[in-house]
Amino acid sequence: MLTVGSTRNGGQELTVHSIQAALMGQDMIIVGSGQPTGRIGATLWNQEDSIAEDAFGNETAKDLGRRVAEVARALAWEN
Repeated sequence: MLTVGSTRNGGQELTVHSIQAALMGQDMIIVGSGQPTGRIGATLWNQEDSIAEDAFGNETAKDLGRRVAEVARALAWEN
């Protein structure tokens, strides 16, 4: 998941945790961004109606996308 807030620590992490709890209740696989940072998901800062200037947040999104692809490949390999 990807969450966006109006400040760097605007509740995005709490939102991610809440969504993850709901997904785990449905027996879904939860994927974080992996090592070395181990972030819980992509959290972006909306600055003047745009996330384009949030380099840190965009990096979390890229890391998460990379990790989701890695996990999907691993699961496909098992089947």
